[in-house]
Order: sequence, then structure tokens, then C-alpha cells
Amino acid sequence: MNTGKNLGQSIVEFAIVIPLFLLIVLFILDMGRVVFIYSGMTNAVREGARLGSVNCNSSAIYDRVTEMSEFPFAIMIDCFSQDADGLNVVFVSGSHSFQAATPFIENLFENNEINIYTESTMHREFTGQQ
Repeated sequence: MNTGKNLGQSIVEFAIVIPLFLLIVLFILDMGRVVFIYSGMTNAVREGARLGSVNCNSSAIYDRVTEMSEFPFAIMIDCFSQDADGLNVVFVSGSHSFQAATPFIENLFENNEINIYTESTMHREFTGQQ
């Protein structure tokens, strides 16, 4: 039989556990958002590099990357690089500073933000084009 004493103990235990539980749930949601953003950025940057491998036009690459991405991020494009073998390559990279919703998670990272970075390099198929 539950008495008032047992009910009070249950409420205190719940009050102690629920903040920790919510913090863990928010942390999992934030890490899911990081993976989602990284995946979207990687796909958009890869699409831009693929376009650049056949037509290295920086504005067209930029448009393709922004079209393929679901959110804004910084984009860097280099059409005039060479790899270690001396072959012409196109290099496209993207970076984004993620602001976490979970309290205190920013303190675990430098400058209180999570920096997400991805890059893609592909050989240029037509080196005579700009």
C-alpha cells in the first residue's frame, strides 16, 4: 500500500532523474542534427565537384552546391589544383559552425561551437575548359 511517504520519495526521485534524462535525449537529438548536416554537406560538395570535373565554372559549381544543400554553409572552390601525380583536379569544400541546442555541450568544444567540414576532389575530365 502506497503511503504519502512513498509517494513523496517517488516524486523526489523523478525530480532528480528527469533533468538528466532530458539532457541525454537533447544530446542525442543534437548529434543526429550534426550527422544530418554533415551528410547533406557531403552530398552537395560531391555534386559540385562532379560538375566541376566536366565544367569547371566556379559560379556554376557554387549554384549546384547551394541548390543541393538544405541549409547555407561556406563553400570554397578551386578549379586549378593538381594532385600528387600532376593531374588537374577540382577541389570543393564546405564548412559550417553548428550551434547545439543542448545546454553545456558547447563547452566540450573549442570556441563553444562544433565545426563541421567536408571536402571532395575529382579529376578534371576536360582540362581545356575554364
